[in-house]
Amino acid sequence: MMAGSEALGKVTDEEAWRKIAGLHSADSALDSRSIALIKNQNAALSKDELAALLKRFEESVALDTVRNEYLLRSKLYGWLSVQEQVDLSKFNDKVYAELFLTPKSDPWLGLFSKDVYTALSQGEKTLNK
Repeated sequence: MMAGSEALGKVTDEEAWRKIAGLHSADSALDSRSIALIKNQNAALSKDELAALLKRFEESVALDTVRNEYLLRSKLYGWLSVQEQVDLSKFNDKVYAELFLTPKSDPWLGLFSKDVYTALSQGEKTLNK
């Protein structure tokens, strides 16, 4: 039998997730200090480019939040519920490898796209130096 979050994940396409995230857009709105930080870090962008970057970032936060709530949280709780004791380091590795699909061994970690806000300063664009 399929877990509820797995079933939901199979029947919910990208458009549906975006609609659900849209219902939570107020929850993902950046405050003035966050906007000021992003603006300072991206001073070379035009006003329109910055507005588009902020909009994409807020949409991404809303989308990640609803997917985390509906899909990932229940899976984490399921993993934790079957273990009496948890080795935090091993559990962390499992979460990144099996839930986030970003194992430490992935050679692509650290790459980025210029049109996505990463919160990294200009000199720190890669994590695998």
